[in-house]
Amino acid sequence: YEDENLARASVDEIVEKCLGYEIEQSGEIARSYWDNKVLSNEQVVYASVDAYCAFRIGKNVRAWKYT
Repeated sequence: YEDENLARASVDEIVEKCLGYEIEQSGEIARSYWDNKVLSNEQVVYASVDAYCAFRIGKNVRAWKYT
């Protein structure tokens, strides 16, 4: 994936290219109201998947070298 331009790719596409995982994040959940004091279970799962995938991608590209 080093040669690919992923700037306009969705999170789902980036995860598939970089990690080989197929995920389907709900657009409905993505557009839901995130300012509530208590998030729904679906929102928590959505955020957890995003965070985990971001961590794994960062680890794979050794992102700490760029800070």
